[in-house]
Amino acid sequence: MKASFSHSESKKAKEYFERLILQYPHRKALPNALGECELYVTMFSLWIYSIQEQYMIRQSHTDLAFEVTNGTNQGNDKEPIEAYEDILSDANEVMLRLDELLLSPPYSDNHRLWNLLGMLALWKVHLLSRVRPPREGFATGDIEESALSPNPSLVSRQKEVMQKARKAFIQVSRLGGLVKPGLKEDLNL
Repeated sequence: MKASFSHSESKKAKEYFERLILQYPHRKALPNALGECELYVTMFSLWIYSIQEQYMIRQSHTDLAFEVTNGTNQGNDKEPIEAYEDILSDANEVMLRLDELLLSPPYSDNHRLWNLLGMLALWKVHLLSRVRPPREGFATGDIEESALSPNPSLVSRQKEVMQKARKAFIQVSRLGGLVKPGLKEDLNL
């Protein structure tokens, strides 16, 4: 599997959008005109897409290495848990930037940015469900035992991020955006 664009190309695209955002500020007099809110949605979406694509490529290489070596990972590829941790780190970076942006108007009034935050939070919960660090008292070699027992701090992080997703989707509804019906039931909105 080959990437649509490399990490450096993704970074250049993000920088381009940041410059473009400066050229198209929000205009209260022209609320439907192209502005920074729409450009931010596009920039964050591209950023998330590039992270997911890099993960999918990494995952396909890991799966291939696993098949070639008949179940033993002898290649140079990272273990799947380490790959999830890398993706989780990148997702945290995006989420922090989006959180900062949503602190002030006009961004805090944009339901599309809130929807993106909610979806990003759900993705992060999914990634956290894949990461199972060893519990205290177990050696690193006891991965099988630690994988069966969820880490309590990890579970609390998942709940915290799920609550963040719920709050984001409540904000989407409050601002007049649409929340998918399945999400409404799943999140008790």
